[in-house]
Amino acid sequence: MSNVADIAIPLITGIGGLLIGAGFARVTSRNDQRRQQYAAGLSAIDKLTSGATEPSAAAEAGWCVIEIGNWLELDSVPVSNAFKLLRREMQASSTPESDAKVAAARVRFIEAARKSSTWRLTQRFWLQARTKRLN
Repeated sequence: MSNVADIAIPLITGIGGLLIGAGFARVTSRNDQRRQQYAAGLSAIDKLTSGATEPSAAAEAGWCVIEIGNWLELDSVPVSNAFKLLRREMQASSTPESDAKVAAARVRFIEAARKSSTWRLTQRFWLQARTKRLN
């Protein structure tokens, strides 16, 4: 009987550790991908707002904003909505008041991105559950 325990306990512990480690690695790597996409979205919007003089650079930044917006739409509704608002405010900016709106929309996007890219499982679970309930 002790031979079975000598083999089973380390085996079960090892398999459990592998499952927990794999789950944690998946969550953290997915959040790293999210953070990279959020940063790329901000960079593309900054490139558009900087008023690139080359039409090809402006067109490339525009496509990048569209691609990232599509990715965000599929990934997270709150972040996607904040990104859409930022893009709308950025496109409409021409006065000092609208520049303040762009800054506020940028802050809102960053806050939504931080909430969505956390690696804390419980917060991510409730955020997804709330998002599904709203749709």
